Amino acid sequence: MNPADRAGEIKRRALALGFDLVGIATARPPGHSQEFQQWLASGFHGEMGYMAKTSDKRVDPTRILADARSVVVVGLNYFSETPREGTRSITADGADAQERVPPGDIRPAAGRIARYAWGARDYHDVMDEKLKRLAAAISESGEPGTRSLWYVDTGPVLERDLAQRAGIGFIVKHTNLINRRLGNWIFVGEV
Repeated sequence: MNPADRAGEIKRRALALGFDLVGIATARPPGHSQEFQQWLASGFHGEMGYMAKTSDKRVDPTRILADARSVVVVGLNYFSETPREGTRSITADGADAQERVPPGDIRPAAGRIARYAWGARDYHDVMDEKLKRLAAAISESGEPGTRSLWYVDTGPVLERDLAQRAGIGFIVKHTNLINRRLGNWIFVGEV
């Protein structure tokens, strides 16, 4: 299969798995690698020592997977107008309470919960399932010896840079990744 057909097949598979966005980027070092290294050197990572410990991998995907040539970047829309069934509520006295909320029966909460946390399942679990299936499909359909890894904000990659390079969005002044159709309401994952 030629590279263009293979890329098209990977994109079709990702969309069929339920991802809303998919793009493919080269595995060369991300564009903000130097700025990231300066950020670390300035100590801006605070107590997140793991960022410095894995900085070599964050600035070069081939240090994660030596023969990596491409990175498939996917986006999953998480925008929702109202909380979904099974959301966590915070009571007026500030105590956490698990409460099953039927659809349409939305009660004001004393605290605000980020939209990405409104789902009944952790987004890492949702994304991991889909990314694992996509990685398996890529490995199975590739040349013998094709290998892949997947991450959803848990691996040492500068995912916003890779997402921009893959064409699923662009990084704006406040450093968020924005997609023209979905805004910034997207989870990003990589294979």
